[in-house]
Amino acid sequence: MGCCASTGQAAGEVVDQKYQEHKEEQIAKRVKKLGTLDEEALNLKAKLRSLDGAVDRLGAMHRTMSGVKNDTLHLPSLHIWSQHTPCIGGPTAPKALHNAAAHINELSTLLVELRTLVFKQYAQDLLDCKAPIRAGIDAINSYIEAEEALSQKMAKLEKAGHPPSAAPAPAPAEGEAPAEEAPSSADTAAADKVSKLQADVDAAAKDAATAKENAMRIAGESHTKVSTEQLKSATEKMMEGRLKYVNLVAKLLSEPSTERIFDNYRPTSSLSGISDGLTVASKAFDFKVDLFQKDSTAHSAEVTTFMETIKQADLEAELAKKQVVNFTKNLATIFTSDQLQEAFTQLAETVEDDATKTLLAEVPCVLHPRAAHSCAW
Repeated sequence: MGCCASTGQAAGEVVDQKYQEHKEEQIAKRVKKLGTLDEEALNLKAKLRSLDGAVDRLGAMHRTMSGVKNDTLHLPSLHIWSQHTPCIGGPTAPKALHNAAAHINELSTLLVELRTLVFKQYAQDLLDCKAPIRAGIDAINSYIEAEEALSQKMAKLEKAGHPPSAAPAPAPAEGEAPAEEAPSSADTAAADKVSKLQADVDAAAKDAATAKENAMRIAGESHTKVSTEQLKSATEKMMEGRLKYVNLVAKLLSEPSTERIFDNYRPTSSLSGISDGLTVASKAFDFKVDLFQKDSTAHSAEVTTFMETIKQADLEAELAKKQVVNFTKNLATIFTSDQLQEAFTQLAETVEDDATKTLLAEVPCVLHPRAAHSCAW
């Protein structure tokens, strides 16, 4: 259910992002027609949109990493091999085989914990940055709409400001004072209309000025809050969490408690996936054919038992090889370290706070063993 919820959330975010992109495309067309907007407001909006895109990209990467579990390595076959009596490989082989299997299992466990606890939280923290960013963008869009309304009202005023002139009055008789011209009903209606339109323009101009003031304040505060507070805090927390797991990995071979961890690893099967069953079946068939062809009179019971042990060791070695091969194939399902580094660099370029910029630019992309294909840490 957790996986489905995560997938649903990711799909919802993609749909929302596409909607926002379409919305911004339409607003950009209207802005181009207006051509009289405050450049400072437009520049601030561009910064917020760049920040939004960079946060989206990095958040999506960490959300993807937090759910990946199929690229971890498990070699239960080595432990099962270590339990054979006698164990092919010599007197030190049982402990060496078991510790290798247990060590790899613990490393994989820590890697999954890192992703599900640290990276998943970082993805959520980045998602939380989007609310103030969107608030800033929406505030500037409200200013754009206010300027658009003002432009429309000004166009109406300009159109109504030159009404058709009335017919000229007859000339007064000689010796008579010119009669005072009474305004026609048409002139009165036109003047009233112009007066109303002028009042509308004045009100719209006031609304636009207020909207601009609010937009600059809200957008500026949003950009500052995200770039100097939220991003810095979230990234520091993520790096602290990651360092914790790096230290746990380093301690696996240096502390006495490691022995207890390794001793607790007791898989009951050599298999780690469906394909392993095919390997077992194939080896089992070869084993039976080989035994069938043996001359039972020419082999003692000890030799037969030893041959069976060798065959079992060969099976476990073949399974381990297959498990390692499958592991390296699955690594290519994530993304490269360069892509992750680019995402951090892109985000660093969208913030103006020096401390946050430096922090993001210097985040180390510690790699999975197969560095060319995957960035797990």
